[in-house]
Amino acid sequence: MHVHRFVYVYTIFTADTAHLKETYQNMAPMPYDWNAEVLSDSYMRIRLLENAGVPVYFTHDPKDFAEFPRNGEWAD
Repeated sequence: MHVHRFVYVYTIFTADTAHLKETYQNMAPMPYDWNAEVLSDSYMRIRLLENAGVPVYFTHDPKDFAEFPRNGEWAD
């Protein structure tokens, strides 16, 4: 009998929701965000997951981009 175990690894890549860590931390919209209320809701959803321990990477932030896991590495 084979037992298969599934490992779920959660990571958030903010893509265009939050371009830079600084704007996310300050709950600031970018100049081209079309709806500040929707953006605020999105930021709060990300915060809930982040507070639960899910790593968050800001894909347009140069510092975070340099820290992305690569070549099969996992984020801890």
